Amino acid sequence: MKPEIRSAYVATNGFIWELQLDHEAGTATVLSIRKNDARPARIAVPPPTPRAADPGGGIVTKAKSWLRAEVSALVHGKVDDANFGARMAACRACNRLDPLPEPKVGYCTACGCGRGLRAELTVKGRLPAAKCPLKKWDS
Repeated sequence: MKPEIRSAYVATNGFIWELQLDHEAGTATVLSIRKNDARPARIAVPPPTPRAADPGGGIVTKAKSWLRAEVSALVHGKVDDANFGARMAACRACNRLDPLPEPKVGYCTACGCGRGLRAELTVKGRLPAAKCPLKKWDS
């Protein structure tokens, strides 16, 4: 039997990522990245500059981590309610939380993800491959 391989498109921050998903192997390959207006995108990535104040390891490392987390939800589905609840409880108890009114939780100031829509913890906490930089999430 052939492995199930599908294409997926993820639109975010003005770009469309075309991914090839291999559900059996649990992997995803980036096939193309283009601007949302369908013209080919030119993406220039400057060489990483080490910064002591950046706990996330630089922009390239953060981009890889973000893409891995987003793809994990496409490949494996979202985190179940029990694990999500445990993640949010850990975030609410953390001194690095920048809180928002309920039902949102807020933003993590330890990870360096900023205050974007996808960085809000009720979104980020549902992504299976997302990690707490302070290692407060079990899964």
